[in-house]
Amino acid sequence: MRSLRLARPALVLFCALGSASAQAGKEDANNGRDLARPLSKVGWLYQYQRLGTPEYDDHLNTLEAQKPFILSPVWKLNLGLDLPIDANDAAGPGTFQGGLGDAQLFGLLVSKVNDTVYWGLGAAAIFPTASQTHLGDGKYRLAPGAGIRFGLPGHGEDDWLLLQASYDQDVAGDPDRSPVRVWHFKPNLNLTFCQDWFFDLYPSSDISYNAGDLQPGDTGRWFIPFDFLFGKVWQKTAAASLEISIPLVRDYDLYKFKLGTEVDFFF
Repeated sequence: MRSLRLARPALVLFCALGSASAQAGKEDANNGRDLARPLSKVGWLYQYQRLGTPEYDDHLNTLEAQKPFILSPVWKLNLGLDLPIDANDAAGPGTFQGGLGDAQLFGLLVSKVNDTVYWGLGAAAIFPTASQTHLGDGKYRLAPGAGIRFGLPGHGEDDWLLLQASYDQDVAGDPDRSPVRVWHFKPNLNLTFCQDWFFDLYPSSDISYNAGDLQPGDTGRWFIPFDFLFGKVWQKTAAASLEISIPLVRDYDLYKFKLGTEVDFFF
């Protein structure tokens, strides 16, 4: 507890010293995660996960790109591409094998209700591009979804709550591989602090309900983690973040632990 008492005054002093610049630039602290204000960006995401039964380590690097298009004062279309490069030792401890994972394309159509409320409909298409069997699902998958974003009363435009749900299902592919039927939920709260630091609660759609077949390690259908992220925006041109996720309910054995870091460049 001693370290917590020492850290709290330091944080208050840090924010006090930076309050003038934070207030001046707060409206520009878009971290690229806001459904209402998508940004053109390229990025790199690294995730370490402890997976499987028996357990093994997975190291996933994903190259990301997205581009929004303004269709009208009310409508926006956001398109993106994710290219994963994965490596794990699923074959046995120390036997790391890597390669290309399953690529993903996504599109999201967003509509403005008023200055603080936006809603969106979209879908992701996942392709079985994995270079090795253990690096992908072997399925063509489609994940339609919907979300609604609310600004927080008394806060700036960089503070918001997003409620999102999607359904990930396979539509074709290797018939010998397990079918995919999973609901994903994301109650994402984003708060911006001094000097463009930000904190996200549930930044990923990891709250999951498996509506398909149970796999080895599963004892039920729900996976609910405690998932949070913090990061910083630099001069409206880049953002970096660190994500930590620890399972609270792991009946559906999605992962044992997740640690991620992301760097995005805006243009």
